[in-house]
Amino acid sequence: MMPRSNLSSSAGFVKATLSLLLSYLLSSGVNGFVHPGVVDSPRQTNPGRNHLPTVVRAGQEDANDQEDEEDDIYNDDLIYCYEFTPNLSDNGDKAYSHRRTQQHEGGTSVDNDSQLLQRLLATQRMKAMEELMARPPNADFGPADLVKAVLSALLDSDEPLPDSGFRSLLRSSSPEWRNLVHCAVGAPGDAVEDQVARALSNAIGRPRNHYGILVGADDADEYKITFPNDVVHFKDGTCKVECCLRGHRNNKLLVTMVWFLKRRKGDGAWLIDYIDWKDFRDGYRP
Repeated sequence: MMPRSNLSSSAGFVKATLSLLLSYLLSSGVNGFVHPGVVDSPRQTNPGRNHLPTVVRAGQEDANDQEDEEDDIYNDDLIYCYEFTPNLSDNGDKAYSHRRTQQHEGGTSVDNDSQLLQRLLATQRMKAMEELMARPPNADFGPADLVKAVLSALLDSDEPLPDSGFRSLLRSSSPEWRNLVHCAVGAPGDAVEDQVARALSNAIGRPRNHYGILVGADDADEYKITFPNDVVHFKDGTCKVECCLRGHRNNKLLVTMVWFLKRRKGDGAWLIDYIDWKDFRDGYRP
């Protein structure tokens, strides 16, 4: 049997040890158990989270692992796509907002969007081709129809494609008139059509150009087309069409043009052979 003095000493030692341990725990502010290995191998954390050793309460290790598996940040099976759509704000400006769409493996959402985009592009191309095919030169167009179609194409020169109005002008021209147009912009006779159309757009669109009225330039008047006289046909198969551009609101005479036309060999479509231009606007008189 252990002497009473030894028992007292042992009890005092245990009490002191427990007191020191309790003081350490309270001073450290720890109310649970530190997961083994955390200090030596800190858990990989996500940027933006606190980079501190992870403290796991007893019995919560499995719950935390399950939470990580469900967290979309760690889940590589999910792909997030951002869909940007233009919205008009109160002042009319375009503001772009995004919507996050969740997509699982297989890419069905992306595939559907791609197919929809391809269909829309095919539809737009078809519409553009149909509109261009309906433009002159066309054997179904009479002389006045040709004049109205060319002027309409120039007024909306970038519809349905950039510079398509100027391409319509070039294609509706006889070889002689087309050479004159090429010379006007300094293009050689064998220049590519797209380059000549772009040069025409740059030249006519300049400020204070008297032909700017044809393309709706900012400093030009809005006009309406009138045909004061009937088409005059000549024995050689050519004709002339007198056309007037009048102010859209005040009906004031702005420009008169006489279009000399000739038929194209083959289908007989009318082509521009020459245009006589007379300007009656005060700022553009010779």
